[in-house]
Amino acid sequence: MDKNLNNIFNRYFFNTSRSFVGAHLIGAYHTAIRAPYCNPLIHDTLWEKVNFVFIVTKGSIRFLNKQDEIKVKENQILFGETGDDIYLIDDGTDAEFFSFYFQTFHCPLPVWLPSTLPEHKMDSATFYKLIKYMRMKSNIGLGAANAKFMELLFEWLQNIHFRNADRLFHGNVILESQLYINEHVEDKLTVSELAQKYHFSEKHFRYLFTKVIGIPPKKYIENVKLEYAYGLLKTTTLTVYEISEKLGFSSVRHFVTYFKKNYQITPAKCRKKTV
Repeated sequence: MDKNLNNIFNRYFFNTSRSFVGAHLIGAYHTAIRAPYCNPLIHDTLWEKVNFVFIVTKGSIRFLNKQDEIKVKENQILFGETGDDIYLIDDGTDAEFFSFYFQTFHCPLPVWLPSTLPEHKMDSATFYKLIKYMRMKSNIGLGAANAKFMELLFEWLQNIHFRNADRLFHGNVILESQLYINEHVEDKLTVSELAQKYHFSEKHFRYLFTKVIGIPPKKYIENVKLEYAYGLLKTTTLTVYEISEKLGFSSVRHFVTYFKKNYQITPAKCRKKTV
């Protein structure tokens, strides 16, 4: 009997990570447009960093991102970031889409890479329910909306990552390296050491990682560390120097420069805003 109980109950996982992985939903929209159409997706100063995802259910739309033009077709989704030089424009025809604006925590996105999802992942009824929750304007409604959105978000990301990984012989190894980075955020991680750990040349590792994850490994490491640092500034009394040392930055100056570039605010001012 004891042996049987051990077989049943000896399956467990204990999460030792102190970081929070998730998203905070800011806005939800269902929009139909007629050509011509132009909407600047300007950065909102109320939020330090705003991501968005557009899910096109009819027609197609285009984004102007600096010098690039990105077309998103029916049944495709696109993750992006708001900014002063980002525009949503028509594709010469009518279109319909859902869009969600949100912040992420320790959750990098495949930004500016249109992805096609299976039909069952493009459920308009679920999107309408999410908007309905948002319109309730109560803590219960907003909590339900955020929970549902996070469920959708991680389903989308998992599907995109696995589909990209399936196209590459070494895709699963790259996903393993991504997990390693998340679990060793306090280590002094380098691309060359990661490439050596997983038996790739540095050049080939950068290529595979960017292909599967959507951003270069150096940028991914930087994002994970900065988001972790942001959380430490919000929740601890560690000094900027201590946080820089804890996360393995080469210097405080280096840490402050990258933090300001990513969040448009210095670590010291970020901490003052939370007081």
